[in-house]
Parts: sequence; C-alpha cells; structure tokens
Amino acid sequence: MSPNPLVGSPPRGHSRGSSRSSSPSSYRPSLPHNRHRRGSRRILSSVRKLERMICTAAKQFPLAIVYGGQTWAAYTEGWSICFTHMGGMKGTILGTLGFVIYGMAVWSYTTAVFRDPGLPLNNQTAYSHLPTSQPTASSPHGPITVKSSGTPRFCKKCQTHKPDRAHHCSTCNRCVLKMDHHCPWLATCLGLYNYKPFLLFLIYTSLLCILSFLVSTSWVWGTVLNDGAGHNEGDITPVNWILMATVSGIIGLVLSGFTIWHLMLAASGMTTIESLEKVRYSTPGLAPHNNAFTYPGNGLDVWNAQTERVREQARYNSYLDDEALAKLPHAFDLGKRQNLLDVFGTRRWCWLLPLAMSCEEKSRLDGWRWETSRAWAEGVARLQQERDDRIKRAREQWLAQGGG
Repeated sequence: MSPNPLVGSPPRGHSRGSSRSSSPSSYRPSLPHNRHRRGSRRILSSVRKLERMICTAAKQFPLAIVYGGQTWAAYTEGWSICFTHMGGMKGTILGTLGFVIYGMAVWSYTTAVFRDPGLPLNNQTAYSHLPTSQPTASSPHGPITVKSSGTPRFCKKCQTHKPDRAHHCSTCNRCVLKMDHHCPWLATCLGLYNYKPFLLFLIYTSLLCILSFLVSTSWVWGTVLNDGAGHNEGDITPVNWILMATVSGIIGLVLSGFTIWHLMLAASGMTTIESLEKVRYSTPGLAPHNNAFTYPGNGLDVWNAQTERVREQARYNSYLDDEALAKLPHAFDLGKRQNLLDVFGTRRWCWLLPLAMSCEEKSRLDGWRWETSRAWAEGVARLQQERDDRIKRAREQWLAQGGG
C-alpha cells in the first residue's frame, strides 16, 4: 500500500534529513489574528495614501484658482469685449495688450511656483552648500545675525547652519535662503531665487486687473446701461462683463496695494520677515563677553563679582546695548538702486522677464554672504565707542570708590 502523501511527508523541496534543522515555525499555518493584522496594515496604508493625495490636491487648489482667474480675465477683457464687441483699432490694441499681460503673468507665476527658492542644504548629497564668494571689506566677519541669546543660528530640524537672512519654514519643512514668506497661493516659499518672478507676477496681475476693470466698466457703462443698444434680450454676456468689472476692481485694488508694499520692501533691501520681526545683529566688537573687563590691580572681573550693585549695573548695560542695537539701521540696505538691482538683476533687458540669475549674479548673491551698508557699519562703530566710554567711566568710578 502506498504511503499517504499528506502524513509524515516533508514539505516539497526539503529532505527528511534537513527537516530536523529547519524551524517548525516556518511551516506553521497563518493564524486568524495574523491575517487580521495584515489586513489592518493594508487598510492603514491605503488611508495614508488617500490622505497624501487629498493634501496634494488641497495644495494645488490655489494654483487652479489663480490660473483660472487669470484665464477668465484675459478671455473676458481680450476676446469677449475687445475683439468681439468693441472691434476696430482700439479693440485690437486693448485686446492684444490684455493677452500680452496675461501671458507674462502666467509665465511669472509658473516660474515662481516651480523654481527652487534656494536651500542652504543640498537634498541630493545632504551636505551644506558652501559660500561661493570671498569675504568683502563691507562684510569681513561672515554672518552677523544671531539668536536672541547671542549665539550663532543653527537649524536643529535641517541640521545645518543658517546664514544671514535664512529661515526655516514649518510648512515646507526646510530652510530657505533669504526667505521672504510662505505664500499659500503659490504653495511654496519665496526666497532668493524665486522672489523676482513673484514680484513680476504681482505687477502683471495688478496691471491685468486694472486693464480688465477699466475696459469692462467703460463698456458696461457705455453699452449696457445706455438702453442696451446692440444687444439681444436673451444675451447673458453683459452679466459676465459686470461680474468682471466687480471682481477685477476689488482684486486689483487689494493686489495693487500689496504690490506697492513689496516694491517698497525691495527698494529698502528688506524682506517681509525682516520688516515684521526684530533682527539681532552681532559683530566681533559687540560680542556679549566684551561687557566684562579685568582690573590689573587684583585681577577681579567686575561684571562677574557677586555683589548686587555690580549685577544691576551689568543688567543695565545689557539693556542699553539691546536698545542701541535696535536703533541700528538695516544692515543690508545698500541704497534703492543697488537693492532693486539685487532683485531684478544687472541685465536691464531682462528686468521685466522672470529669468534666472546669471552666473556672475549667482556668484555675488549666493545667499551665504551679504554685503552690509556703510550706515550700519558707522552705527556699529559709534555703538562700540559708546560702550567703551561707558565701561571706562564705570571703571574710573569703581577706582574712585576705593575698588583698586
């Protein structure tokens, strides 16, 4: 009688001799709770994928609104009003102008969205980008912005040093060179390399809104409200014109003010963060440890003496230093002309085009070293002289009171 193949037979591919050394748990059938655990993992993985898809779609929703709004404005102003109903030389010129501004606005917006703003950390190699320029006479000491404690700035999340004007974006979860702000309408941060396209986007969109408002309002006032001459009763096109006049007027008013504010920031050499937050500067001559001085008579460090009077004097001197540092001019304001050249570039023919920086401009503006203004350097020298005079007077007063 042939043996039962289901009883006492080793698994396929294994001999009887090797079955002893094999773990019996590997042939143990899957239990119900194991199948349930695998099913739960699949469900959890599917839920996470769905969550990522929803978050990605939510981030792209503002982009669809901007693209759709610009296209609707160009169609209504250029095609529906100028080319279709206005006609003539005037309609052709206004319609062509509207489509040209629309094309420049879309180009600038797309460039600002998809161009990298500039990172101090290379995501491909995980090494920090090194500065590509040598220290200059106006900025010989490297970074000059520090934390409130006076220590150099370091990002614990990115594990990299933060150069001057760089900040960490909690939304993008990365540090950005010369960060201006995180814009939800672009779904990205505005930094060193995409701030110019963003500024051009604001300019062209404001011009498109103003042009659409003027054309639609004048045409509605002259045609629709003038007994509706030249239109059928069932034609709903004037409704689109009225809606365009209302929306473009509101958005154009708000966006024009926002554009003017950013142009003023660019002319003053400041970012949105620098204009809203207090920037703390530090130089070798204004380091916190320079508050201390040693008397040659007994080697006693006055500012570290364990007396209440000296501690109060040290706190008062620190307060005076903070107040004086707050009154310093903006360190990176090089004058309106140079500030605008740093944003729009030195090539005049591409000022109105959202093109990338040239190699020469990238070598000068690498995001790690920044040229400081002469007014700031003079203010630092004056502040350092005032501090030295104050310490000298305190030392003379201490010696006059018999402290030697």
